[in-house]
Amino acid sequence: MLFPVFYICAKLWTRKSIVSAEEMDFVSGLDEIEADTYDEPPPRNKWEAFWQWMVRSIVAVISPPLDY
Repeated sequence: MLFPVFYICAKLWTRKSIVSAEEMDFVSGLDEIEADTYDEPPPRNKWEAFWQWMVRSIVAVISPPLDY
């Protein structure tokens, strides 16, 4: 209930216009952010090492490259 009130007050206070989704940049710096936020633990044995290698290989084949 208070969100619309706070939102309108913040817009009036900062005097910034609403930015559309087409004008926002969701891509630049994404690799750096993902590298900082996800730290994959090292494998504890040979089976886990093999499993990580297999999953990475499959994901690399299945997922299309991001061309923005």
